[in-house]
Amino acid sequence: MFEQGEIQLDHPIGPTIDRRHLAGNIGESLVRMTFLKAGVPVISVDQGDDYGTDLLVQVPHEGTNRLSGSFLRIQVKCGKSKYHKSDGSGVFRLSADHRAYYADGPIPSILITVNPDTENMHWGDITEQLRRNPESTAVTAASPFTIETVPQILRIAVKASPGEWVLALSSSTPVARRIAIEGCLLTACDDARVLNALRAHAIRMNIQELSFLATRIREEEKKCGGQQTLMDFERGWGDPLEDLLPAGRSYWVRPPYSEELLQQLIDLFRFSRNELSEIIERNLPSFESGTLLDWNDPLRGGASILDMNPGEHAESLMEIFLDEAMQTNLNSSWPLGESRNVEIYCDGYAPLIFMKALELDSFHVQYSCEQAGFRVMDVIAATHKRDPEIAAAMWDLWNQ
Repeated sequence: MFEQGEIQLDHPIGPTIDRRHLAGNIGESLVRMTFLKAGVPVISVDQGDDYGTDLLVQVPHEGTNRLSGSFLRIQVKCGKSKYHKSDGSGVFRLSADHRAYYADGPIPSILITVNPDTENMHWGDITEQLRRNPESTAVTAASPFTIETVPQILRIAVKASPGEWVLALSSSTPVARRIAIEGCLLTACDDARVLNALRAHAIRMNIQELSFLATRIREEEKKCGGQQTLMDFERGWGDPLEDLLPAGRSYWVRPPYSEELLQQLIDLFRFSRNELSEIIERNLPSFESGTLLDWNDPLRGGASILDMNPGEHAESLMEIFLDEAMQTNLNSSWPLGESRNVEIYCDGYAPLIFMKALELDSFHVQYSCEQAGFRVMDVIAATHKRDPEIAAAMWDLWNQ
């Protein structure tokens, strides 16, 4: 049985090499090496303790070598066909237990699939996919995983909570406040209470911020209706706060609001007369210096947030207009009842308020004017004395 010092056995002994474990080790090694080359520490999970997590990624603060205390769970799947679709992207089928584990855990979970032959890798956000579709039996990894895409994955761990976005609404810089509005709208799917906080803050916004908010709500309406949005969600804001936004926030990646959540969003932005008066007072320089003639003007954009509830807002605007543009004058030429006459003053922002009310609901404007004892044409005539251009725009709106 012995030959030249070599041991030969009819029945070899020792552990059996498991090809599946070898494939898993190859996949984990490639993923681990990619993170390490990107300067990100990785903790391996012992195979005996692997219940859906192969690696733990320790997330550093953006642009530093200091750990943030945030983590990512990484599930690695390595195989040529089992975990890959025909286009090369990854897919992983889940049991009911794994769905609950990934969706409810406090640490986000990431799927990374590896093709051992080509060493091509793809990643997907397991937690986000299951939040969108809790009954899903499979998750996908559609985005390439490379050193260059590591920062995008790390953002998932450090993205701000809804509460942090609400606090950021009070930031000192205009850009940061707009990013905070974006953050509130993006996290509303996770916690709808953030919309109530955004609504409470809206009356303190300036015209430019209201314009941005109005545009974003309109974009959500388009998405809910299956239309492609116009806003460039991936643009660079040039503010560190942007790093806290969810990585996948474009039209193509993020799903639209549900119909219920969209209706909640629209219903929230019903401004009372007092709230509208406060917004106008807060933005008085913009109202007095701007006009509603230019559709691209920030003032026009800010006023477009009223379009979601046109009838109610037209009524409130007319009440404000009547307070600002009329005053009792016994010597005036327009009688109101037996003893009162009025004179219309169309200075300052009063014509702009009237124009917006006319645009929202011309029938209600006509009714309010008749109740006050004058006609829409009387307002246009009074405006023409001071600003013929605005009077002409009023006439166009009235004829529409």
